[in-house]
Amino acid sequence: IKKTFCVKVKMSCRPFIRWVGGKNLLLKNLKPLVDSIDLSANKYIEPFIGGGSLFLSGIKAQSHIINDLNSDLSFCYQLLSSDETFNSLVVELSDPKYINDKPTFVLMKSRFNELKKGNVQSIERSALFIYLNYLCFNGFYIESKRTGIYNSGFGYRTTLRWPGLCIDRLTTVRNYLSDRNTVVCNKDYSEILKVARKGDLIYLDPPYFDCNTFTSYTQKQFDTQSQIDLVDWCDRLDKLGCYIVYSNNNKQFIKDLFDKLGGKWKCAEFTVNRVVSCKINGRQNSKNELIITNF
Repeated sequence: IKKTFCVKVKMSCRPFIRWVGGKNLLLKNLKPLVDSIDLSANKYIEPFIGGGSLFLSGIKAQSHIINDLNSDLSFCYQLLSSDETFNSLVVELSDPKYINDKPTFVLMKSRFNELKKGNVQSIERSALFIYLNYLCFNGFYIESKRTGIYNSGFGYRTTLRWPGLCIDRLTTVRNYLSDRNTVVCNKDYSEILKVARKGDLIYLDPPYFDCNTFTSYTQKQFDTQSQIDLVDWCDRLDKLGCYIVYSNNNKQFIKDLFDKLGGKWKCAEFTVNRVVSCKINGRQNSKNELIITNF
């Protein structure tokens, strides 16, 4: 893999959600790569959208496909795609029952899990998802591997401007989506990649490999074989004529997978300080991360 290094960019709008592993800190490196490709007649595809930092940074394409396997997250994006559902979400979040304190957080978490068991999306469930995200510790979305129950802890964000900050960010993302031809999906990433065509750009940001910090965003785990399968998809998309931008933990295993694909893949290594730990002496960890491209 060839090593390259790429510099400073302003986001068009901030993510409306806190998401562990968000790409704000790598945006200055990712955005110039995407901007170097003319997508005026092609799609921008992001199968692991998460908080959507790169997508929300002003990506310009003929059309955009964003996806996440976390059904609550993807449904929130869908609500923001319509004025009617966006307005209903804001009205719900403005209800005074959503109080920023631990007793209310515990009650709301119980209600959210009750609605999750029913497996039906609704405005209330989305409002609860956003409320819990803003008030939980470090934006951790923790689902039990066995039951799928949400179990993040209260974050004691006593100075948070709630719900004003949340509504402000939801509004900017709503305005951003209204200016773009965007399809929001809730599928396995492989189903999304099947629609890719020559000239499309795909940004792949999977749950990181062999990471000591939190990477579990759904009950379904993204294991070693999943990492291998995704790199196989990179090879297929490259042969199709797509542009690939891929990020992951800086591990030799990942670099070896791309080495096997041939010499055209370029690799840049970056050190990123992420706030991830619940322990005071480990809250800011320096992480070595990779950005790999085929162009």
